[in-house]
Amino acid sequence: MKMKIILDTNAVVHYILNDIPEQTKIIENTINNYRVLILPEVVYESIHIFCKFYDFPRADVAKSLIEFLEDNGNNNAYLEKALHVFRDTQFDFIDCMLFAYSHDFKVLTFDKKLNSLISRGSI
Repeated sequence: MKMKIILDTNAVVHYILNDIPEQTKIIENTINNYRVLILPEVVYESIHIFCKFYDFPRADVAKSLIEFLEDNGNNNAYLEKALHVFRDTQFDFIDCMLFAYSHDFKVLTFDKKLNSLISRGSI
């Protein structure tokens, strides 16, 4: 079994941007030789950097992150669902994660918009 490695936000962001070739090569080597894990916290921070610092559109950010997760064997259904909701709504990513979890867990929230989304069960 391959050793597990967690990529941090900088690794994810610079790999997707492919803006520092030396780092991209190291990350590619890591992806090819280890079982890579991307944490929801890293996805959240990556979204923040792409949307706020680089001013990329939500849809493009979500698409890039979904592709990155799929290409690298990260089969976290909650993360993927949350990214799809993030892409298609104006909810922040944390609310999108809560919505994704709501299919398997009861979510207690006083946020009327989030409650409405959860009640509908889909976007």
